[in-house]
This record gives sequence, structure tokens and C-alpha cells, in this order.
Amino acid sequence: MRRANVRLMAGGALLALTVAACGGSSSGGGGGGTAAKGNSTGVTDTTITIGSTQPLTGPAAPGYSEIAPAAKAMFDYINAQGGINGRKIVYKYVDDGYNPTQTVTQTQKLILQDKVFAIFNGLGTPTHEKVISFLNQQKVPDLFVASGCLCWDNPTQYPMTYGWQVDYTREGKILGDYVKKNFAGKKVAYFSQADDFGQDGVKGLDMEIPSSQVVTRQTYQVGNINISSQVSKIAAAKPDLVIAFTIPAYTALLKLNMLKARFNAPLMVSNVGSDPLTLSGLLEAFAKQGGATVQCRSTSAIEAYGTARTTSSPVSSSPITPYSASGRSGDELEPARRLIICISASALADTSAIAEPIFPEPMMLIDVMRTKAFFHYRDRVRVFSATATAS
Repeated sequence: MRRANVRLMAGGALLALTVAACGGSSSGGGGGGTAAKGNSTGVTDTTITIGSTQPLTGPAAPGYSEIAPAAKAMFDYINAQGGINGRKIVYKYVDDGYNPTQTVTQTQKLILQDKVFAIFNGLGTPTHEKVISFLNQQKVPDLFVASGCLCWDNPTQYPMTYGWQVDYTREGKILGDYVKKNFAGKKVAYFSQADDFGQDGVKGLDMEIPSSQVVTRQTYQVGNINISSQVSKIAAAKPDLVIAFTIPAYTALLKLNMLKARFNAPLMVSNVGSDPLTLSGLLEAFAKQGGATVQCRSTSAIEAYGTARTTSSPVSSSPITPYSASGRSGDELEPARRLIICISASALADTSAIAEPIFPEPMMLIDVMRTKAFFHYRDRVRVFSATATAS
């Protein structure tokens, strides 16, 4: 999925850079005007220089720090094939630590000192919100922002900014629709990031989930890893399901704090915080910090169901309903389910190791972005294109 997303962004970037570079101006990064050969900022006869701010360190690094290197690898491949009409792409990405103050400093440096033509795939809602006005004032193409915030869907105020992923409100609606149909009448708890990322997601959830089902709403501030108070309130409310709009580190912290509170309801997690491989690594790392040695693996719900039928492990007591998406149309696809099972290192040599999980139950992640949201995204693109044509 990630490789496909990188290819999608890189392919879109090629088209956008080709069109924009042919109409750049000498002030700012890009914009309107007639392009004489080599007179656009960041564009020469042989290169197109683009930049980005990324969380290479800090709380959002797990799961996100690999994105820019992957994009660079794709650009390097494109360059090896001759680039864009003979111009090579120079991709400068810098670390902002998921810190808005650093994002402002690094973005200004990329624009004013490094003279990049465009910002590509700047990552983060709270971070990129701090530079969107500056980029538009400078008339710098702000392409494929790596965030689903509704902030990027404002071509009137921010004509240079172009989002690309499904917005968090729409994702929240899809998650909420799933809850409404599959957890009707059940108690639900929210745990979300205290910024537009979390707020937009909760807004979508509330469009579908009756308020009477929501027993508590808890938030966290990025940088504060002590979330025991919020988790205690969630556990006290005894929800049947916890829905999280979290970055990966806080998804893992949420799970570990729930276990510490001896509370283990299923988790439904936003796409940006639910990558199984990232979470497995985080859970292992956090357990190690606590003096334990565990190894985690992810598996599909169908695989886990098959294992549960042939073992007497605690996994078999988990409420897992197998399903098949074969033969269904896009809008009927159910959310992808992934389980994360952590086992003790001493049990790894045992073929029945799955019978000795560290956690009382597997961690269930329900991820809609890999199924339904894709089809809604295609609809959104068509609407956006129609609007753009009309204007």
C-alpha cells in the first residue's frame, strides 16, 4: 500500500511539476507568467529542485520517517530514465521533528535560501498549517500535502496548496458508518489528537455515530507521553470499542496503557496510525523500555481465525468474525482487519508459541483507508476536477 502511495504521489508530482515548471515566475517558487528557459526559481535547464519538511525524528518519526527516502528513491529512478523533459529532479527533504516551530524555520530556509521551486508532500497537520499562508504568499506550489486535514481543500484562499489523501472527516464518516452497522447500540470511546487532525476525524465520526453511544471523548497533546489519565477515563466508561485518530506512537501508547489498566476493548484506528509493521516495532520497543522482551507480528483476521480454530490459545476467545471481500463491489468492501500478536521471546522456539501471547487478546485494527475510502477518494477527485474546470 505504501509503495503504491509513493508511486501515486511521484507520478502526480511529475505531472504537476511538468505543468508548473513550464509556467513559473522569477519571484517565489512558481506561479503564473511566461516561462523563459531557466528563469524560474528552482528550475534550470537541467534541474527542477523541490523541497519538503518531514518528521525524520520526534514523535511522528515511527512510520513516517521512511516516506521521504522512498519518494527520493522513486525520483532517483525517474532521473535515471532521463528525468522530466531532460531535467533531473533534485529533492531536498529536511527534518522538522513534527514540531511546528521547526517546520516554519525549515520551510523558510527551503524557500528563501535553497530557492526550491515547490514544496512536495510536506507532512503533518499541525506542522504544515503553520506554513500554508507563507507558501501561498510566496506563490510557491505546495503539492500533495501529506495530511488529510480539510485545511488543504480551500483553493480560493490557498490556490497554491493541493492536498491528495482522503480528508479525515470523510475517513471518520466511513469509520462511523462501519460502527453504526456493526456496533449498533454498543458503547464507544474516542481518543484523538488535540488538533485539526483529531478534530476533523471526530467530526466525521459524529456524523454517523449516535451521540448516545459515545461514552467518553479523550484527547492527547503531541509530545506528552503520559496519557494514563485519559486511558483511565476510557477504561472507567467501559466502552465496547475504542476509536482512535492517532499517530502510530500514540496508538501503541494507547494500547499499552489500556493493558496496564487491564482493559482490552478492540481498537478502531485511523489509517495514519494503524500500520501493523510500525506498531509491532513500537510495541516491542516500548516493552523493552519497560524491561520486557517480546516479539510482535501482524496477521490478517482471517489468518488469526484459522489459527484460533486449531489452538486452545487466548486468541480463540477473541471475537473475530471472518469475512471475504471477493466478488464485492468497491462500496461494499469491508474495512481491512489486522491483528498484532506479541509473544515472549522465550516462546519463539515453540511451534505453539501463539498460545502464549503477552497480551490477553490480540490487538485488532480496523483500517478503512485500504478499502472503502479509496473509492470515495476517486469520487472526490472527480468533483474537485469538475469544480476546477467550472472556475
